[in-house]
Amino acid sequence: MTLSSSKTRFQAFIPLIVVNVSILLGSILWLAGEYSHQTNSAQATLSSLTRATLLSVSQLFSQTQQNLLRDEDQLRRKASADGKIALTATAFIDTSLHQHSTHDGAVIDVGGRDYARALSRMEDGETFAGLPMADPVDSSMWWTVSLRTDAQSGQLGLVAKLSVDQVLKPLESVRIKPDGLIWLARDDGTILATAPWRAELIGQNLESAAPGLMNRGSVERVISTHLNGSTYLAVTAAIPEHPLRLVVATRDDMFLVDWWREAGIMAVLMLVMVATSAVTALRQARLQERLETVNTKLRHEMEKQSAVLESEIRERLGQERLARMLRNALEYSGTMVLITDMDGVIEYANPSFYKATGYHPADIVGQKPAMLRHRELSPPASTLWPTIRDGRTWTGMFCNRRKDGSPLWVSATISPVADSSGLTTHYVAVEEDATSRRVGEEELMQAKQAAEAASLAKSEFLSSMSHELRTPMNAILGFAQLLASAEDGELGERQRFYADSILKSGNHLISLVNDILDMARIEAGRLSLSFEPVTLERILNDIKPMIVPMAERRKVTVVDEISGKTPPVLEADFTRLKQVLINLTSNAIKYNRSGGSVRLSVSHGDSGPVRISVSDTGIGIPEKRKAEVFLPFARLGAEASSVEGTGIGLTISKMLIESMGGQIGFFSQENLGTTFWLEIPRAAQQNQVTTIREAPSPETDSCLCRMTLLYVEDNPSNVELMQEIIDQDPHCHCTLLVATTAEEGLSMARERQPGLVIMDINLPGMNGIEAVAQMKADPELRSIPVIALSADVMPDTIRSGMKAGFVRYLRKPLDIGEFRKILNQLGRVAN
Repeated sequence: MTLSSSKTRFQAFIPLIVVNVSILLGSILWLAGEYSHQTNSAQATLSSLTRATLLSVSQLFSQTQQNLLRDEDQLRRKASADGKIALTATAFIDTSLHQHSTHDGAVIDVGGRDYARALSRMEDGETFAGLPMADPVDSSMWWTVSLRTDAQSGQLGLVAKLSVDQVLKPLESVRIKPDGLIWLARDDGTILATAPWRAELIGQNLESAAPGLMNRGSVERVISTHLNGSTYLAVTAAIPEHPLRLVVATRDDMFLVDWWREAGIMAVLMLVMVATSAVTALRQARLQERLETVNTKLRHEMEKQSAVLESEIRERLGQERLARMLRNALEYSGTMVLITDMDGVIEYANPSFYKATGYHPADIVGQKPAMLRHRELSPPASTLWPTIRDGRTWTGMFCNRRKDGSPLWVSATISPVADSSGLTTHYVAVEEDATSRRVGEEELMQAKQAAEAASLAKSEFLSSMSHELRTPMNAILGFAQLLASAEDGELGERQRFYADSILKSGNHLISLVNDILDMARIEAGRLSLSFEPVTLERILNDIKPMIVPMAERRKVTVVDEISGKTPPVLEADFTRLKQVLINLTSNAIKYNRSGGSVRLSVSHGDSGPVRISVSDTGIGIPEKRKAEVFLPFARLGAEASSVEGTGIGLTISKMLIESMGGQIGFFSQENLGTTFWLEIPRAAQQNQVTTIREAPSPETDSCLCRMTLLYVEDNPSNVELMQEIIDQDPHCHCTLLVATTAEEGLSMARERQPGLVIMDINLPGMNGIEAVAQMKADPELRSIPVIALSADVMPDTIRSGMKAGFVRYLRKPLDIGEFRKILNQLGRVAN
C-alpha cells in the first residue's frame, strides 16, 4: 500500500520535473553560448590591440637597429675627410667593456650592465634590448639597444638610447582603460617595460609574474592568468625580427560583466520557478495524502475485520488439526504417556503404556500413579511433587510393577501443563522402558567394582612383592657396595669381580621391579604426575653423568646438539621425562656399534609441541619387527645377546609420554641406525622457570661427622649393614643406637636426643609415619631430623611420609654413596 501511494505521488510530480529540467537545460545552453560569444569578443579585441602594438614597437626597434647598422658602416668607411663622422649612436663599447660617449668622449665602465655583457655572447649584427636605466644627470628614464660590431676594430658594439616617449607612449596609447595592461619583454621572459608603469615588475620573468604567458599564449588564442589576485584575459606574441615579446591583457570582467549579470538574472528566475513548482507540488501532495489517508483507514478497517474472521477460522482449524495430530502421536507413540489432573488422578494413558504394563483402561483411569510403584525396588522420589507443583520439569528413574507383578524400570519426565492464563491444569508423564538399561548399568557397575578390586589386589600384590624383594636386597646390595668400595689390596681380583657381579645383577633386578610397578600403576590409572615448566638443559645436566660413562665404556660418542641452545620450556613431569630420556639414550648406547655415536637434538616451530630426538648408528630395527617395539617384554631378538634388558622400558616410556599429553615414535633403517623422537607440549609461560641449583658437594675431608644416630629397624641384616656403613666410613665417627620398634625408638630419642633418626616404615606395632608424626608433635623431639629408609616405595606412602615430617625418603636397597653424602651434610650442620 505505502509503496503504491509513493509511486502515485511521484508520477504526479513528473510533468513539473520535466518542465523545470527542460528550462534549466535551455538556460545552461544559452549561458554557454553567451560565454563563448563574450570570450570570442575578448579575443578579437585583444588580438587587434596586440597587432597594432606589435607594429608600432616593431617599427621603433627596427628603426633603431637600422640606425646602429648605418653607424657601424660609417665607422668602417670613415667617410668624413677630417676623420669625424655624424653618429646616431650615443656611445660605443670597446672589448674591455668600457663605454665611450660619442658626444663628449666620456668613458665609463659598463661591465655590470646587461646590454654590455650581452655583446660578448652575440653574433655580429645582432641587437639586444637592455633594462631601463635612469639618467645620472636629469634622472630621466631611457632604454638601451646595443648592436654587436666587428671586434677587430677594437669596438665590441654600439649603444643607442630610447626615451620614455619612444617606448611607453605606443604601449599606453593602445592599453584598455582603466585596468588593461601591456608588457614588453625579451624572448627569455625578462620584462622590460609595462603600461601602466610598474617598477617592481621590471626585470622579473613573465612566468613568475603571470603564470602561463611564456609559452601558451598567441595572437590567435586568449589565455586566462592571475595577477594581483585578479583574473586577466591575455594574448601574447613575438615581435617579428626582434628577440622581444608583447603581452596585452585586461580583466576578464570587462568582457564578462554582462554575461555574469545575465547569468544572475537567469539563476534568480530559475529559483523563483523552482520554488513556485515546489509549492504547487507540495499542495498537490498534501491533498493526495489526505485522500490516501482516508482510503487507507477504510482499507485497514476492512482488512482488520477480514483478518479477525480469517484468524478465528484458522485457529479453529488449527486446533482441530493439532488435537488430531496429538492424539495420533499419543496413540501410535512407542513411549508410555500418562496424563493426570492437579490431584494426580490418572485421566489418560496411551496404548504403549497398556502394552508395557499389561493393565487395561478400567484398571488405571481414576487411580493415582502410586498404585503402579514397586515398593521393594523403586527408589524414593521425594523431589517429584515439589518440583512439578513449582512449575518445573522433574526427570528421574523409578520402578513400576506390571500387572503380573514383574518389575518395570522406567525413565520418566514429568511436566506441568498450563492453560492460556498460566495456571497449571494437568501433569504429563512421558516414560521409557529402562529395564534393560538398568540391568546393563548394574552389570557394568559390578564389572567395574570387580576390575577395581582386581587392580587394587594387583597393585597391593606388586607393592608387597616389591617390599619383600627390596628388604633382603637392601642387605645383599649394601654389603656388595661395601665390598666393591674396599681399597685396593683388601680384595682379590676375583672377589672384586664377584662383588661387581652381585651389584650388577641386583641393580638389574631392582630396575625390573621398578619398571613392573610403574607399568602396573599406569595401567591402574594410579600414576601421579607433577606438571611443571621444565628446561631440557636441566634434564641433560642430570642425565649426562649417567650416560657419558656408559658410552665411554662401550666406545660410543655422545653428541649433544641441545646444550647451548635455548629451546622452548616444556610442560611436563620432570622426573618422568628424565626417566624416558635416560631409557632412550641408554638403549641407543647399549644397542650401538663400537665406535658409533648417539645424537641428541631438538626441533620446534613458533608454536606447538617441541620434538626431542635420540639417534644412534646401531644395527637398526628389522621391518618385520617394528610393530613389536612398544609391546611389553619384546626385546626384538636381543634376548640371546649379552645386552641386558627387561623389554618393558619402551612400553613404560610410551605410557609416560602419552600420560603427559605428548607423543612418541621412531624411524629406523636396518644396519644404519634408529631415531626415537618425543613431542612434548610447550609451557604456556616461557619465562617462569624455577632454576634448581645443585648443592655444592660436601668437603668430606674438611671435618669429621660426630653425632649419635638412632636407627629404628626390625631386620637384623639391615642393622648390621648400617653398622658396617658407619664403621667403614673414615669421615664418620658416629655412635649408632638401634631400636627394633617405633615405640622403643621414641623412648630412646627422648632419652638420648640423637642428632639424626633413621626410620623404617613397616615396623611391628606403630609404623614409621605415625612415629615421625608423634616426634614432630613433641616439643622435645621436634628439632631432630628424621630420614625414612624403607622398602615401601609406593608414591602414596612417600607423599604421606614427607607430609608427616621426614626430611628425606630413601629407598631400599640403599645407595651408600648417597647416604654418606646426606650423613656428612647433616653432620656438618650438627658440628
